[in-house]
Amino acid sequence: MLRTAIDKGRWTSNVAIAASNTAFTGIADGQTSNVNNLYVRENGSVSAPSVTWSNSSNSGLYLAGANQLAFTAGGYTALQLSNCLTVVNSNLACIGTLGVGLSNPSARLHVLGNAWASNVLALASGTNTSPAFSWTGSSNTGMFLPSTNKLGFTAGGSNVLFMTSNAVGINTATPAYALHVVGSIYASGTVTSSSDSTLKSNITLIPDCLAKLDLIHGYTFQYNDDPTEKRYTGVLAQEMQAVLPEVVDAQGGTLSVAYGNIAGLLINAIKELKELHVSDRQALQAQIDELKAR
Repeated sequence: MLRTAIDKGRWTSNVAIAASNTAFTGIADGQTSNVNNLYVRENGSVSAPSVTWSNSSNSGLYLAGANQLAFTAGGYTALQLSNCLTVVNSNLACIGTLGVGLSNPSARLHVLGNAWASNVLALASGTNTSPAFSWTGSSNTGMFLPSTNKLGFTAGGSNVLFMTSNAVGINTATPAYALHVVGSIYASGTVTSSSDSTLKSNITLIPDCLAKLDLIHGYTFQYNDDPTEKRYTGVLAQEMQAVLPEVVDAQGGTLSVAYGNIAGLLINAIKELKELHVSDRQALQAQIDELKAR
């Protein structure tokens, strides 16, 4: 039973609730000073919140720490707010940190457990050293937006992979091909390209292949941007462009060679060499037969 008394505009009870004609109310200590309109002395806890309901005593509102407002449901912290919380037209704004499922948020929004969004999750662009999407154990590894309509992936702060609307670049932010790799490529299996005759038109044999081979050379060399002293082997794109431009590509500002496509030139050159060999052999045999006939 709640016993009450009224004394000159002041209302009190036997459970330490007091209210005065100044519109100030105190709970737990009967305080009715002009400091607070409603004053609750006890901070409460996750299992016994300060503000609760009669049919659910472990669900409600409590003070988790200095300037940390927490909501508990069934004895578990469901939401904790620090510094400032504003709700306007169903929009939640928090200046400080917001924790969901834990009482000590270490970031602006800290969720313990799974999170789900039914719409777009928008992030800042980030950089390769501070990506927008990352992990706590490796803050410079993740995804970022280097520019409009381009997605970047970084590992240890180094640019690794870039994706555009129609190209993927590895170690390059400006891919000029569907897959553009700066560096060496290794494949443990076979690299296959389409070559079905039904996919081709205007098919023409490559002529004068031996003469073309006389104009190109094989070299060993070093790349200017390779910090190692490793030597490579191949051809010069400018020489190849003069005799078989179909295997040379100028995208990206420099010339590149499709080495696999040189096979047609080499095949026909071997055939031309065989024809010369057969012709010379036939001529030699004719001379031998003529000498024998004398």
